[in-house]
Amino acid sequence: MLTDAEWSDLLQGTFRLSCPEIVIESTGLIDGASTTGQGLLLQQAGTGFGFNVTGTITLPVGAILGQTGRLASLEETPPLRAIDAKGRRWVGEGVSSTATLELDGPAVVSGRVRRLRAAMQKADACPLLRLLVPGAIRLPVAVWSLEDEGILLTLTQLDGGVEITAEGSAPLPVGYDSRIEEALWFTFGELAAAVALERRIGSEVETVLCQPSFSGTVSPLGWPLLHPLPRNKAALAQIFLRYLKYAQGGPEGSYHQTSGNLRTVHSSMSSTVEEGALVLAVAIEAFVRREYPGRGAPSPDALNALDAIAELVAGWEGEASVRDRVLGCIGAIRKPNPRSALRELSKSGPLLPEHFVAWEATRHGAAHGQSTEDKLELIRRTVQLYQALVFLILGRIGYNGPIADRTSDGWPVIEFPPSQER
Repeated sequence: MLTDAEWSDLLQGTFRLSCPEIVIESTGLIDGASTTGQGLLLQQAGTGFGFNVTGTITLPVGAILGQTGRLASLEETPPLRAIDAKGRRWVGEGVSSTATLELDGPAVVSGRVRRLRAAMQKADACPLLRLLVPGAIRLPVAVWSLEDEGILLTLTQLDGGVEITAEGSAPLPVGYDSRIEEALWFTFGELAAAVALERRIGSEVETVLCQPSFSGTVSPLGWPLLHPLPRNKAALAQIFLRYLKYAQGGPEGSYHQTSGNLRTVHSSMSSTVEEGALVLAVAIEAFVRREYPGRGAPSPDALNALDAIAELVAGWEGEASVRDRVLGCIGAIRKPNPRSALRELSKSGPLLPEHFVAWEATRHGAAHGQSTEDKLELIRRTVQLYQALVFLILGRIGYNGPIADRTSDGWPVIEFPPSQER
C-alpha cells in the first residue's frame, strides 16, 4: 500500500521511489542481457512514470560488444522488477528504455514505464477500491457520498484532483474503476483518468500506478464552461449513478462505446471549432444508430410501397447494372437511417427541433465540402450539437431533473426532458 505522503506526491506529480535494486531484462540489441543496479522509479511530467538505474549489465555467453562498448538509444520493451526502500516489490509493464554502457564504467539505463504494479500485500483496513484522479474536476461538496446498489462511494475533493473510495460487502463489478472514470467524464464534462489505484482482493491489496492515456483538454470555446449539467448536488448524484450503471453495460475490458464517443468529442475540442462540430455531428449519428436502432425506419405502408417498387424494378429488362443500382437504393431506403431518427427524436424528445437543424447543417455541409464562413454561427451550432449529445445520453439513462440551457441567453435552468414548445 502507498503511504498518505506518497498518495499526495502522486497528485502533485512529484512521486518517486528510491530502489536499492532494479533489474531490467533486455530483449533488444543484445538478447539475454540484463541490468542490475540501484536507482529511482519516479513520476515524469506529461509522460507518466520513468526510471533511472546505475549498475552492471550482464551479457549472455558469446555476446560481443562493438569497439566503443556503447549501447545508445536502445528502444525496447523489457520486463522491469524493482524492490523499493520499504521492501515493496514492483513490476513494470510497457517499458521503453535507453541503455549506455562504457567499457570502463557502470551501465546507465533510463526510460519510461506505462504501468507499475506492486506485489500483493496484507492489509488490515483498506477499502475495496481507492482511486486517485488528478485534474480540474470540482465536486458539488468537499466530501460527496453516493450509494450505488450496496456500494458506498465516497468522493473527496483534493487540491488538484479527486480521491474516490468504494466500500461494500460484496466484490465490486469487473472494471468498476474504469466505469467510475467514465461517469466522471459525463457528469463533470472533463476527461479524467486515475493515476493510482488500490484494490482489495480478500485480505490483500493490489497497488497499480498508471500513466493516463489522456488528460483534460482546453477548448477554444472554454469547453467545461459549456457543459450543461447543473451544480445541483441531487441532480449530479442522479446523473453520476445513472451513467455509472449505464456504462457497466459496455464491453468488458474497454470503455463503453458512448464513453468512447465522449472521449473523442472532448479531444477534438482542443483543436479547431470546425473539427469539434464535425466530430460532434458524427458522435450523435453513432449514438442514435447504437442506442435507438429502431428509430428512423420506414412505416409499414412505406415498406409495402417499396416492396411493390422493387418487384417492378426486378422485372425490368433494361441495363442490368442500372437495375441492380436501383434495387440497392431501395434496399438502403428500407433500413433505419439516423437522419429520420433524429427528426423523430426532435419531435418526440429528448431532442428539440433546433438540435436536428444544427446536426443536419453540420453533418451534410461537411460531407459535401461546404464551409461556414460565419464563425459565430458555427460556434452557436457547436454548442447546440453538444447539448444534443448530452440530451440524448440523459434520455438514454433515464434522467429527470434540472439542467442548464447553454444555448439560451442567460443560461437558464430548465427541466429535463425539455418541453417541445419553448
